[in-house]
Amino acid sequence: IENKRLFKEQLKKESEIREMELAAKIQRNLLPYPMPVQKEFEAEAFMQAHHDIGGDYYDLVKSRTGDHIMLIADISGKGTSAALVMSNLQALFRATCLYENQLDRILRILNASLNLLKLEGKFVTLFIGKYLSAENKLEYINAGHPEQFLLSSDKITSLHSTCSPLGVRAELNSTVQEVRVNPNDILFCYTDGLMDVYNEKNEWLAEEGVKNILLNADRSSNLMELQEY
Repeated sequence: IENKRLFKEQLKKESEIREMELAAKIQRNLLPYPMPVQKEFEAEAFMQAHHDIGGDYYDLVKSRTGDHIMLIADISGKGTSAALVMSNLQALFRATCLYENQLDRILRILNASLNLLKLEGKFVTLFIGKYLSAENKLEYINAGHPEQFLLSSDKITSLHSTCSPLGVRAELNSTVQEVRVNPNDILFCYTDGLMDVYNEKNEWLAEEGVKNILLNADRSSNLMELQEY
């Protein structure tokens, strides 16, 4: 009887592992990989979930007006619940970009839709940007996300949060920010999991650590080589 019980438990565990592996594969397929090739800029991305599935999300789409809109987001919490919100956000974002290209309007639509889900304490921090190549500028909104970095030849510009995360308030007061982008500039975006890394000296990386790595990195490298720093 005991052997039969253990055998059933083993079968159940193997089934759960297969389901989790399938869920992780589906989630990876929701992300753009490889990143779309554009003549105006180069884009690369890398994600490693803390568990098999998680709440981080990134995307790059072309709006109806031909502008490129990028998004990186972090759903609070981990595991299955965060992954479900992530998949919903992905569908909402892509559907909204089919008819809307103003960043503040996109965020208001996403916020209203997420509030309808009644997330019960969960929220979404994100950074959304639109690159206007003809004007050499980046429009962006940082909604409760860690500061993102624009690397120029001689400095790093921090793109700070300017409004609350999504799913917290019914009304989202967001203001679109602008920053000039020069040839060979690099926009470096990440979620807070990167800041939680400790180096070989057991020192917490944090935002200043990320900045120092970027400042000391070889800017002549391609983006795939740069992310190895």
